[in-house]
Amino acid sequence: MMGVRFAKGYLLIIGVLFYIPFGVLFLIDPAAMFAKMGILFGSDMALEEVRASHGGVWLITGLFCVVSVWQQQWLRYVLVYLLLFNAGFAIGRVVSLVEAVVPAMQLVPLFGFDLILVLVSAVLLSRADLPELNSGRVASNEPIDA
Repeated sequence: MMGVRFAKGYLLIIGVLFYIPFGVLFLIDPAAMFAKMGILFGSDMALEEVRASHGGVWLITGLFCVVSVWQQQWLRYVLVYLLLFNAGFAIGRVVSLVEAVVPAMQLVPLFGFDLILVLVSAVLLSRADLPELNSGRVASNEPIDA
């Protein structure tokens, strides 16, 4: 079985090398970041949305990955989140490739990256010796005494 150590290394690497730096870059200058991929925006509102959906969300995702390295009880939560988060991007990219009159081939490597993150998260969830969800913290439906 894969260990917690591998899961922590994976989360630290993708948090520090991917989500945090790209989140910061998307917060600072989303237009420049997307222009490198051939994506241009026609309104300030579009830039504000991308700043939030890519900049803010990716920064917090990276911080969640990094913090979970020291908060072991969060490991399963962050892996489930990463699986769902990246699966959402992968599904959106597949639909874009299928629906496009002329598919944007830049999406293929991005789809591959999303798929790798989904698969690694799924394997770690199924094989790593991680703490169980709700491991004694708030696992009851009983009322809490004040």
